[in-house]
Amino acid sequence: MTEREILYLEPDEEITSVIDKLRQLSGARVSLVFPKQANLIASPVNVKLLAREAKRQKKEITIVTQDPVGTRVASQAGLPVFADLNDRQPVASGRGDRPEVEDVIDLAEPADAPPSETEAASPVPVKRYDRGAGPTSEPAFSQPPPSRPTSVASGRPRRRGVILSLLTLLIALFLGWFFFLYPSATVVLTVATDPVNETVEVTVDNNLTEPDEATGHIPGQKFQSDVSAKAVFEATGTKDIGTKATGSIALENRLGETLTLPVGTTFARGTIVFRSTAAVTLPAATASLDPLGNPIVRPGTASVAVEAADPGAAANLVAGEFTVTSLDTAKQAKVTAKSTAAFSGGESREVKIVTEEDIAAATASLAESHRSELTDRLKAQANQFTVLGNTIEVETLDAVPSLAADSEANEFEVVGTVRSRAIGFEAHAYQAMVVALVNQRLGEGKTLVVTNADSVETSVGRTEYGNGLLILSGTIRSEAVQQLDHESLKALIAGQSVLAAETHLAEQEGIEQARVRVRPSFRQSIPRSTAKISIELVRE
Repeated sequence: MTEREILYLEPDEEITSVIDKLRQLSGARVSLVFPKQANLIASPVNVKLLAREAKRQKKEITIVTQDPVGTRVASQAGLPVFADLNDRQPVASGRGDRPEVEDVIDLAEPADAPPSETEAASPVPVKRYDRGAGPTSEPAFSQPPPSRPTSVASGRPRRRGVILSLLTLLIALFLGWFFFLYPSATVVLTVATDPVNETVEVTVDNNLTEPDEATGHIPGQKFQSDVSAKAVFEATGTKDIGTKATGSIALENRLGETLTLPVGTTFARGTIVFRSTAAVTLPAATASLDPLGNPIVRPGTASVAVEAADPGAAANLVAGEFTVTSLDTAKQAKVTAKSTAAFSGGESREVKIVTEEDIAAATASLAESHRSELTDRLKAQANQFTVLGNTIEVETLDAVPSLAADSEANEFEVVGTVRSRAIGFEAHAYQAMVVALVNQRLGEGKTLVVTNADSVETSVGRTEYGNGLLILSGTIRSEAVQQLDHESLKALIAGQSVLAAETHLAEQEGIEQARVRVRPSFRQSIPRSTAKISIELVRE
């Protein structure tokens, strides 16, 4: 059997980090060890993403944690959970794979939950076929108050008459309720379905108050949270602050013109550069004839003090020739420079300095170090609104470093305000919009059937916080059925026998099978009132 690899995770580990680490492991069996109160294991969305990625990488993963919330979430995602690495039996074995999603928002509500306001008001026929008829409460019958005792013996027969009359009335009311109001019928229709896998774009708009199916926009809400922050960071730059070598250079001018070389004139030998520390006037060359009549050229001469451009012992050069790099090439051939003695005084000493890159990296790091705290604040502030973690913007504002760039230091401090902001939305409004937009794409006479097994896979397009917009892509994997007129079906079977109703319903287009349950069970006919008939659909 392949040896299992163990991956220990931090409390604030991000899902992207865990997936990257999982990809780097070569083994096919991995145990992920989560500490208590780990953020990732408490998120159903993140755990589902983790399960999907493990399946894609063909890795068998198990969860090791003692966090009760994490145990429940991992088990619901189909992952086995162990309390300890040495345990042989899981504390929760999981219940199977869930849909592969980037971010999942369940569509269906519990069967006994009332429909949401958005669902009830939606102009698009969004039907919830996963709900049953729901329990019907039994009426409570109050007993008549006891008759007031009388000291007259002849009053007793009258009291008995009153009691009998009340009992008779109650029995009559009960029988009327039982035979006329209590009876009901539940029709369960098995319908033929077509698979649906559609992706639609939904825009969360902070500027709206009502959903707009024509544009696919739903109302959103901006959220923002700030915190003052400071931290100390290490300087990474270096600079040589040693001393510079000095010396003197002798100049010869063979040009027929006088040259004035200003302060800072450069002289080079290889890659080592020196600069003059004073201005110098270099006389023009003179010509004369020797006794034999031959011309003699005497160059103009001068000397100038120089200093190395950079500190360091590398500039402690021996005597030799230099090029006057401040002059153009033609003059360089006629003006020569050389040192007659070695240069000295150059010494190297390197120190750490703060760079512009250090300050930028520290500013970004200050924001990231508060991301988890600010994310929790935003989600608490959002309350009933949904805020997706990967849409939260975190940045440092008004960052002030304690030292300027190029300052000599081993470390420095940055103080600033870290701001997080996001756009939230109501999950039920988002779900209803996805269903409505997908229904618009279905063929005529078709409608979605939404059950507990369905979900919306959500990915983020972009966030425009300044404009109050969040663009989401929602993919729904569900099934569509032939649209049925429930009221017409109820009218068709009202007052019929159970067998006749099931036969007539099964003959209707789009219905594969019909099953009728009546209450009380000894009845063999369906109530005549369509209000007492409910219809449930199940997918084939």
